[in-house]
Amino acid sequence: MAIESHTVIEGSQSGDRINITIVFTATNGETISITKLVPVGSDYDAIAILEYESVQTYFEDFELSEAFDAVQNGENPDKTAEHVTQVDFDRKVLGYLMTIVDCHKVNNCLPFWQAVQGRNGNNATQRAENLGVPKSEYDEVADRLNLYFGVSSFLADDLLAIWQEPKEAWE
Repeated sequence: MAIESHTVIEGSQSGDRINITIVFTATNGETISITKLVPVGSDYDAIAILEYESVQTYFEDFELSEAFDAVQNGENPDKTAEHVTQVDFDRKVLGYLMTIVDCHKVNNCLPFWQAVQGRNGNNATQRAENLGVPKSEYDEVADRLNLYFGVSSFLADDLLAIWQEPKEAWE
């Protein structure tokens, strides 16, 4: 998703400098504002255009951060990417999953893993190519995730066995 437009709002002036607020709007309607102190009479639109790349990067980083937070919160991170390509989203979230130690958090990502497989090719070779990663590394990811998901019923049973606090005899 790209930045669709910007609006410049002139603010307070102090001597030969003025505060301008630039409101950027993405094609999905999301907005972000940046305030800058610039010389009076500058080409405010040109200043705004110079910020497009950093604002786009902000939107992309924020979208990925939301997915990473979902994983940390034990939620499924799958979504239709709005600010990065779906392939980049899938690759980066899979890479992040490979850093997660808590198997219960990884286990909650089964719908994401199934979606990645469905939208990136018919076999591991195609998926690795589509994601832009070496096949051997894709195989590492697939092996780990398939192992976790294969034992998911055991993980669910384990979660049910967790005590909220030690029982009296164990204190």
